[in-house]
Amino acid sequence: MDYYAVLGVARDAEDIVITAAYKAMVKKYHPDVYTGSKAQANKKIREINEAYDTLSDPKKRAAYDKSIDSEGESVGDYETFEDEDDTSAILAEDWAIVAEYFPDAEESRKRLGKLSQSSALLWRGNRELN
Repeated sequence: MDYYAVLGVARDAEDIVITAAYKAMVKKYHPDVYTGSKAQANKKIREINEAYDTLSDPKKRAAYDKSIDSEGESVGDYETFEDEDDTSAILAEDWAIVAEYFPDAEESRKRLGKLSQSSALLWRGNRELN
């Protein structure tokens, strides 16, 4: 399992971005609010918690990164669910949650976009700029 993809963050994401993504994902997939199946929500929450537990701890994250490097695992293959057809809308919703927790995130994305559009897209985790 690619922990970075689970949280929808880049491999070089800062701790604050990882925490924001974690909060957004938990809010979205919490079994009490998720509109899909409860089993799927519970599975996703377990994955999110496992990813955050590893990526939020510097020692665990370093070990995980080393294991990815040694295995040659592909990082960034974002997982989708069968019942989610509109990925762009889902990513836009996720971004709105991140921006809610960190109001400066959108301004940072725009500044990064002036340097590199692809980096800004990767940072945001979406393929469309507003």
